[in-house]
Amino acid sequence: MAGATDFPRPQASVMALHHDSAGRLWVGLEHDGLLMRDPTTGQWTAISISSYAGGVASNEIRSVLSVQNGDVWVGSQHGLSQLSQVDGSWQQQQSFVHQRHNPASLGSGKVVSLLQDRDGSIWVGSWNGGVSRLNRANNLFSSITPDIPLMAAARNPATISLANTTDRLWAGTADGLFQLDLANARFSPVAGSKQNVTFYSALLWQQHIWFGHAQGIDTLDLQSGQYQQFRLPDNVYPGPVRRIWANAEQLWLAIDQFGVVILNQHSRQLIAQHAFSRSVTFIRPFGQRYVLVGSYSGLSWFDAESGQLLFEHKLAGGSDNNVASLPSAPMAYLSSPDGRHWLASNGSGLLELVLADTDAIPAKASFIQHSEPQGLASGQLKAAELDTQGNIWLSSAVGISVFNPATAQFRNFGFRHGTLRRDYINAASTRFADGTIAFGGMDGFTLFQPEQVLAYNARSIATPAIVALDINNGAAQRGSSGQEAMLAAILHQQRKLTIPAVGSRSFSVSYSTREFIETEQVQFQYRLDPVSADWISQDGTNRTASFERLPPGQYQLRLRAGLPQSAWSEERVLAIEVLPLWWETWWARLLFFCLLLFVPLGLHFYRLNHLQKQQEQLAWLVKERTEALEASKNRAEQTLQQLESTMKELVRTEKMAALGQLVAGVAHEVNTPLGVALTANSVVTEESALLQQKLAGGNIRRQELEDYLQKLTQAGRLLEHNLQRAAQLVANFKQVSVDRTADNQRKFKLALYLDELLESLSLMWRSRQIILKVSCPDDIEMNSYPGTIGQIITNLTQNALVHGFTGRNSGEISLSCAAKENMVEIVFTDNGVGISHENLERIFDPFFTTNRHQGGTGLGLHIVFNLITQKLGGSITVSSSPGEGTRFTLLLPLSVSAA
Repeated sequence: MAGATDFPRPQASVMALHHDSAGRLWVGLEHDGLLMRDPTTGQWTAISISSYAGGVASNEIRSVLSVQNGDVWVGSQHGLSQLSQVDGSWQQQQSFVHQRHNPASLGSGKVVSLLQDRDGSIWVGSWNGGVSRLNRANNLFSSITPDIPLMAAARNPATISLANTTDRLWAGTADGLFQLDLANARFSPVAGSKQNVTFYSALLWQQHIWFGHAQGIDTLDLQSGQYQQFRLPDNVYPGPVRRIWANAEQLWLAIDQFGVVILNQHSRQLIAQHAFSRSVTFIRPFGQRYVLVGSYSGLSWFDAESGQLLFEHKLAGGSDNNVASLPSAPMAYLSSPDGRHWLASNGSGLLELVLADTDAIPAKASFIQHSEPQGLASGQLKAAELDTQGNIWLSSAVGISVFNPATAQFRNFGFRHGTLRRDYINAASTRFADGTIAFGGMDGFTLFQPEQVLAYNARSIATPAIVALDINNGAAQRGSSGQEAMLAAILHQQRKLTIPAVGSRSFSVSYSTREFIETEQVQFQYRLDPVSADWISQDGTNRTASFERLPPGQYQLRLRAGLPQSAWSEERVLAIEVLPLWWETWWARLLFFCLLLFVPLGLHFYRLNHLQKQQEQLAWLVKERTEALEASKNRAEQTLQQLESTMKELVRTEKMAALGQLVAGVAHEVNTPLGVALTANSVVTEESALLQQKLAGGNIRRQELEDYLQKLTQAGRLLEHNLQRAAQLVANFKQVSVDRTADNQRKFKLALYLDELLESLSLMWRSRQIILKVSCPDDIEMNSYPGTIGQIITNLTQNALVHGFTGRNSGEISLSCAAKENMVEIVFTDNGVGISHENLERIFDPFFTTNRHQGGTGLGLHIVFNLITQKLGGSITVSSSPGEGTRFTLLLPLSVSAA
């Protein structure tokens, strides 16, 4: 470095040089940190840079930038740091590092370039993370997460409880108890506390902090720093202690599986105990008379002096804005300076607890809901704190929100403003004496100054830009060079969109705006003058406006964008002309007018001419029309014959199609008897051929002829038996393939129909002592298929007679019906031999039978199952045990929907 003989690191590699407005020279070295040369004294000063205050040192300086307010920004191998002059020395104020789980954090890699734009934002270029923009809105909240080295001491970052003093924050986690030294930025385990134990609650009370954890209660004396265990009475279960609250005389504890316990502060004796079926969320005083206990089962009111339970608000779902019951579990309670009472709920947003009179009777309390319709980002609230101005700050499942009771308005903040990206935790909150608020969550905790957050107002965002056009479903969007040129010509040269007089005369536009911070809260509005009566609003996820079947004329499309609590942007205006169809033009309308004027005149002359020729043509016309009518009659008769033939063919084709579906089943069952018949026929053929040979030779004997006749007789019997078997199978298949259209749907009384049906079925057991009992109310009316129901009852009855009462001459069958809402339940039972467990699961399978040796095909119950489930839209179940009979339960709709 020529001319700089006093440079303290002559052998070092220089990676960055910057000369600020005060004449200072800043030098960033590859391995030796940051040096600054004072122009007045000529002295070099080494300035320490760390990735986080009190964290890892950053000695590889890659970029330096001084900004308008005199601060200096330094980019290193770890991230970005801000330096300010404090009492004549340069001190690091804050640092920004890449956080792997936070997309709104600094890009990864070494920070190699820096730039400040006109609105004060710092643009950061890094090796692996591209370009990042540092803006005030991104840093309204400071979240301490595992991505920051500061929190490396905690293996589990979930912060479940918080407490504070002036310069310290105590954080109870699932990994133990930690403290954050705000002055020195040190985050470390609390000496003497239990490690690997979950700390659920914390209470600052009379120079002590009480910590409730999984094994009981510990206290920390703030004056002596002594940390010790608080012994609970022997009759009180030691933990986990979920919540703590105390007054001068009592100590209130919420202990898992034990409920709420009230102890005497001095004697530590048990005053009262109340069981809770679900976890307690908070214990807070309500004035001087009551203590409120929130839980996942509701809100409980206790007498503050005696500890007696007075009243409970149970949970009850509902969407009313003013209800006497709780719509969701209360998570936190607080009272605002104006004397109003508020509950943060897990699902229904913020609830105002309103008392009916000054007597403050709990039973007369009601709740006014403020949630998503009023602007809240998420109704799943976790914790609540008041700031010094009376605003209510709420942590939720998606970030942090603030509610102004005076205006009843919400403002919402998310991870792009610096909040945690994941869920916050119930009751994990605290407020410092200086107004700083802390909320605990699954990934750590968040600190912020409410007045600084509220002072931020989003500036008006850029005018929205049209990024794509669709005319009559033909895209003209960004992509190819031709489409890009077309879009540019429409938007910037012509400044007008012309819709041709073809197709649906429609168009749609897609639009966007430059907004890098409040991207989730961007809102758009559009209108098409003179069609739209008012602005049409859309959120940032829907960025398309469409219009169809527009009449010809001139229009104006107006677009604008905005953010909550900020003004709308300037409008983007696009002129639109819809061209008319040819019959909508002025000359077409003139032509129509002329036609209306001259056509009647021409028709008049034509009629006069026609009347002159009418008499001459009358005879010929009568003859011609007579012949035409005769020909029309013949054609109509031929057409009728063709229609009848076509209908017959359609019926035959439909029947053949239905029979075709049964081929597979027929092939399986008919194969055996036909195979036997074929074999018998083959034997007869072979024996006949052999007998003919012997007859031709003249050497046949009597015994051979007798043997042949005996074989012929046996073959005939086989043929007769098996062909009868095949015929029976074909008859059963006819039942399966019956044409359902023959069974018409109609309304009928079920009891009357069953009486008629069972009277005819009684012939099936006229020679047996079978008792049939029927119980069916007379008022059950069905709109269904009576023929199908009759076939089902017939098959069940035949199944009981053949299988249930096999080998028996007597038995009992009962049939009962009952209406159940829009269904009817039909129960068919018999006291027969029952069905074994292994056969019960297969009785509805096709071709399954236990009576095949007596001619059973196994199709009866399969037909029943198909008719009930497919045609009637119902269900059937069966229960049976050997020797206990069989019970079929049918559930059928009273009215079957038309197919």
